[in-house]
Amino acid sequence: MSPFFNWAAGKAFEVDPGKLADEARFDGITVFRTNARITPLRAVLRYRDLLQVETLFQAAKTSFDTRPIFHQSDAAIRGHLFCSFLALTLAKELMRRCEEKGLKQEWQPLLMVSIACNRPPS
Repeated sequence: MSPFFNWAAGKAFEVDPGKLADEARFDGITVFRTNARITPLRAVLRYRDLLQVETLFQAAKTSFDTRPIFHQSDAAIRGHLFCSFLALTLAKELMRRCEEKGLKQEWQPLLMVSIACNRPPS
């Protein structure tokens, strides 16, 4: 059962305003915990990088209509990881340069053209 509810008179649940108010002090706060020997600021920046990588992977999977890839060898796995990492590195650098120049990134039109060009004829 949720820590914010009480069982009232054996009939229904009711919100416990005291517990809710006590927990409200944490609203909007994110806690990071790590065993890495880095500064708190560095930990937050690394986490933001992780979120960016996840966002890029999600965009690549949905935009390029990819499917699972099953590799037959360790060399193929390493090659796939290298290519994925290289693509992420290039995308991040491109975004950094666009930001630096004050340019807005507009990926969707580019992705749609790329998808249309790479689809087999119907």
